[in-house]
Amino acid sequence: KKADMVEKIFTASEASAQAQEKLPAPETEVDERFLVDPDHLLNMVNSEKVGEVIDLHVEQFEQSGDLLTEGVTAKALAVGEYFQRIPLADVNEFPDGRKFNGTPSATISGDALRSITDACSLKEGAAPHHKVVMFDTKESNLVSTNGDRLHVLKHKFAAPKDLTLPAGCLMNLAKIARDKDLTMQVDKSDNRVQFTYGKLTVTTKDEDANYPDYMSVAYGIKTVHNIEIDNDVFENLVKQVSLIAASADFTFNSGLNAEAADEHKGEYRRFNVPLLKGKVDPEMTIRLDTGYVAQALKYLGKKVTVKLTDNLLRPVFFEGSNNFKAAITGMHS
Repeated sequence: KKADMVEKIFTASEASAQAQEKLPAPETEVDERFLVDPDHLLNMVNSEKVGEVIDLHVEQFEQSGDLLTEGVTAKALAVGEYFQRIPLADVNEFPDGRKFNGTPSATISGDALRSITDACSLKEGAAPHHKVVMFDTKESNLVSTNGDRLHVLKHKFAAPKDLTLPAGCLMNLAKIARDKDLTMQVDKSDNRVQFTYGKLTVTTKDEDANYPDYMSVAYGIKTVHNIEIDNDVFENLVKQVSLIAASADFTFNSGLNAEAADEHKGEYRRFNVPLLKGKVDPEMTIRLDTGYVAQALKYLGKKVTVKLTDNLLRPVFFEGSNNFKAAITGMHS
């Protein structure tokens, strides 16, 4: 009968459903290795309240493989309660650090590395050689510039050729290591360089940027006056004058004068700051970026030698007892 048939089908379906419920859930292999933009992720995490536990989970997958393989790939990430569908990239695009075959190159402190990266520029539109640190194998120099200043650090390292490494990467490493040492290795077979600090390993690559002739500036310009000044005194002077303006007029004679004015912030005048050695006669006045001077002084020890040329628009050189020197171009008054 029809009614009996319907009842049997219903009973069989119900029994089948109950049996299916008792079976373990089907498993699907999910690859939750993925790439996410680190700056974008950091900004989202920093927008949350301090101390909160932030849940990160993949919320979108895409079928991968073919008839003979199964699995899905992560495609979008949720961050916390409010950020959804954050795009993810294929993990296969990430370089394989396990294949790095490096040889020891150098040991360098984070502070020493920062003395060089300070002079770089990561601004949009900056020239390629402004965004890198140059490792000069012949001269054993680390070099950087933004076009208006030049930093040079004499430091031994080993490499098969000159290297131009991305300044952004080195800046972050310098901030992490601070006064502690980083170890540097250069890959034998390609243009990659690896830095290690504790359990952190960072691999970057040679940008192969066309670096200009820095030697003609750093060592090829004749200076006509050398004076020496106590760095603590000089740093205090620059700190004060920079509260008024981003640039100041520095007059060198038997002492040092500094003057700056800004219609919104006021005026600053300080005269006859004593020198430890030397004098400039006749006196010379040159306008310098106070931020550039302050950064150079951080790495120059207790005494600073200031070297002047006979051209006000040529660089002023700042040197200490260590292996660091800075050249800062004068500005139009």
